[in-house]
Amino acid sequence: MQEEWRDILGFPGYKISNLGRVQGIRVPILKRLYSIRGGEYPFVDLRGRDAEGNLKRKISLIHILVAEAFLGPRPKGTLVHHKDHKRENACVSNLEYVTHVENSRL
Repeated sequence: MQEEWRDILGFPGYKISNLGRVQGIRVPILKRLYSIRGGEYPFVDLRGRDAEGNLKRKISLIHILVAEAFLGPRPKGTLVHHKDHKRENACVSNLEYVTHVENSRL
């Protein structure tokens, strides 16, 4: 699969790829960090400024950023499911939106 990059909404200068990699203004490819509290989903610490120039920061799960950029906005009442059940695999081909009920069956 060829890597494709898209902007991360709300954070100018940051991009997310269909392979689950994050790119920033100052750093070509950001390393993925892992949560130590509950789940070990890869995440990234995004920083920027809002319209008024105030600093803003958001800890974002990589798989959610990929899904929102490549699958579109998450429908209400759904979550992002890893088809292969491997939390570190945030490739868009491995992600899908499912309801909580569907997720409990998968």
